[in-house]
Amino acid sequence: LLIRTLRPNDFIALHELESDPKVKMYLGGPTKHSLEAYISNFPTYQDPYEVLVVEELKTNAFIGRAGMMKRWENLREIAVVLSSRHWDKGYGTETGLALRDYAINNLHPGAVIACVDPSNANSIKMLTKMGFMRDELMKDRYHPTNEVYRYILK
Repeated sequence: LLIRTLRPNDFIALHELESDPKVKMYLGGPTKHSLEAYISNFPTYQDPYEVLVVEELKTNAFIGRAGMMKRWENLREIAVVLSSRHWDKGYGTETGLALRDYAINNLHPGAVIACVDPSNANSIKMLTKMGFMRDELMKDRYHPTNEVYRYILK
């Protein structure tokens, strides 16, 4: 896999990812929005690690997005969101391990966390495999009507 920074031509693939009902089932928020509305509402990030693109190395095909968001003081939250066409191939674990290791070895946070929908059994399994432990149930900061489990790296 290749994990790289966001480019302007990635917005079409990101919009498709964010419009996939299977993906949004775990993320929350609307699935129906125009590409123009998606681009105009896309947040501006100061940190280059906030939104990264995940591609298949052999084909350069877009398979999802990832990020290492800075949260609070000295805390990084890793996130992996893959197209449903690429689920169950090990790409989530591969991407998550790469983010975890990069954060620890290069960004030196005090802690690494991840948040997951309580019904997303595959992501919970992936986080456990990566060495994370469930910490607490909390409100999702992007969609406050949803709850998520916060996992913290042991």
